[in-house]
Amino acid sequence: MDFESTTRREGLACSLKWRTVRGRFDRGSAPEAYRLIEASVRRSSTPGRWVEVHSNGPELLVYLGVGPDGFSVGADVVALLVEWAQARAEGIRRGDPASDPLELIVRYFDARGVYVEQTLLAVPADAVKETVPAGAVTVDTVAGALRTHGIAVRA
Repeated sequence: MDFESTTRREGLACSLKWRTVRGRFDRGSAPEAYRLIEASVRRSSTPGRWVEVHSNGPELLVYLGVGPDGFSVGADVVALLVEWAQARAEGIRRGDPASDPLELIVRYFDARGVYVEQTLLAVPADAVKETVPAGAVTVDTVAGALRTHGIAVRA
């Protein structure tokens, strides 16, 4: 199935993805984290969003709003991305063995059809385990990373 052909939204289709720099981050390697991630997906399921699971991390397919000031994404999307990072940290605390560095990336095709991939935020391995208490990944840090790359966050 194709995200763009089934969602019929306006804007720029893109991928926002947490991925490990090396190693795995999937149901098999991080079962505790994925229990939390899947629960968050069920709670926040809306039309126009898809979630894909890959061996190196979860991916959220959404449409970025396109306006005179550039791209934008809803605050609910930012909250979901933060929740996934927190699930990773909680999974490690509950016994998931994986603790590789994480990156939040955005991927899309620009107006000329050129593939774009940018790292929005890098979380070192030692901070992954402490994501929640250390504040390595918060709504503010993710929103700031998006803004730095030209994507505003709307309420």
